[in-house]
Amino acid sequence: MRISPTLAAVPLLLLLLTWLLLQGMNTDADLFDRTLAALDDFSKAEAALRGDVLSARAGLLHNYDPLVGEVNELNDALARLQDVQASHPRTVTPIRELAAAVARQEGLTEEFKSDNALLQNSLAYFGLFDMQLGASDLNGPIFPVISPSFAGCAGQAGYNNGVPRLGIPPLRQTDGPAGVRLGHEETALPAPVGLTATFDRHAAHEYGLVIGREGRATNQDVLYAPMINQVTVPTGGRNFETLGEDPFLMGEIVAHIG
Repeated sequence: MRISPTLAAVPLLLLLLTWLLLQGMNTDADLFDRTLAALDDFSKAEAALRGDVLSARAGLLHNYDPLVGEVNELNDALARLQDVQASHPRTVTPIRELAAAVARQEGLTEEFKSDNALLQNSLAYFGLFDMQLGASDLNGPIFPVISPSFAGCAGQAGYNNGVPRLGIPPLRQTDGPAGVRLGHEETALPAPVGLTATFDRHAAHEYGLVIGREGRATNQDVLYAPMINQVTVPTGGRNFETLGEDPFLMGEIVAHIG
């Protein structure tokens, strides 16, 4: 039985079409789709992280959970991108550089969280009290920050009777490293060692203004502050009232508190 040339060519054409279809198919299409999705998720997480950092710096975001979640999303997207390295060696170097950038970003985010929390907690009320105290009569009691009934009370840390016959007034003394401490209506300031950790001369100046004005408003004559004992052992029970262990930094902060 004779086979026509046309019929004989059919299997060859089928083989050729199959080969062409295979050549036209991209076997990495699924990998490319997953890579593009990972890049898209990475870009979204990075943009969200930057926005939340700015919000936290402005005092509009007080919960740092979103920052943690966005850093985790960056690392997750990076892990998905690293799957590309096995089949595409040319991507190894840029993905490694991206991983290093993510690690730096994560470290900077952690540093920002610590610094910003300390800053916000320490300085949240400085502006409020400075405005109220600055508008008052520094020689008299402050209202409503300090009620008139508490102005001129005996010192918490000591009281020396005056000698009216000789014109010597009484001497009132109070503790005050973290604010005037009379147990009434004075401002409870952050621990001085936390102030030192800000490395901020302006913050130290604002800190000193609050202490000095409230001490004057309550008619205190001697204020036991700032404490400049240098910390030499970590177990000191009142280390929090000091300005740390670095003598230069301590001197700078003390100079601006005063």
